[in-house]
Amino acid sequence: MLLYKLKLAIVILIFLLTGCIEKDELTRPVRIQLKIGIAPPDDSPGDRYFYFNWGHIGVYGIQVEGKREVGEDILFETDPITNLPPVEFNLHPEIISEFDIPQGIYTFMRWNFTLKSIETLGLFGTDLQNTGFVIWAIYEYSNESSISIYFCIDKTELLRFSTFDPDGSTRIVLSEYKIHEVNLLLDANYAFQTISRTSIENAVISNDLQGKPVILISRYNNKDLYEHILNRISQSARVVVF
Repeated sequence: MLLYKLKLAIVILIFLLTGCIEKDELTRPVRIQLKIGIAPPDDSPGDRYFYFNWGHIGVYGIQVEGKREVGEDILFETDPITNLPPVEFNLHPEIISEFDIPQGIYTFMRWNFTLKSIETLGLFGTDLQNTGFVIWAIYEYSNESSISIYFCIDKTELLRFSTFDPDGSTRIVLSEYKIHEVNLLLDANYAFQTISRTSIENAVISNDLQGKPVILISRYNNKDLYEHILNRISQSARVVVF
């Protein structure tokens, strides 16, 4: 009887230790370096008349949703990033934030961004007080003259991005043994691809602080173009985990 109880105690201990080890494995943190950039233009032939230079984003908060093959789903949310100034990005992704999330094999992951005002850029006085995200482009007319375009996403928009590995799979493996680079790539070329010359050349023109003519595309300026481009960005932008 004593021998039986001893064996039973050993079996229970093994199960408990195994459970603790598995739980510990699933909660180990993985360092994430979040970057943002503009996807480079493709080389497909055609009449190209938009050229993208840079963008700025005011990040208020970042939320990560994830489903894992083993372990509980995660819902991670950063504290409000109150002191982060507007982050500039271009064709070369730059780190905008670093934090940890649990390791594991994720079958689904989505990144959600809440925005804050970037009016401190001082481009148009108060015109950016409701803007949390801006992309600057150059439009080139047929006669080779040009005009600046500022696509301004309202700070009230919630930006949601699906997540993939470099090969396009939604199965993401995060390991504690490496620092993972997470790139949010905005395909501005795709977003503007279906905007015709006629649409741009019929757009309402504003002036910057120096009185130079520019085209503002926002919730309050050239609204039809705003809705169209915002929808295209939502369709094409993606987060890639390396």
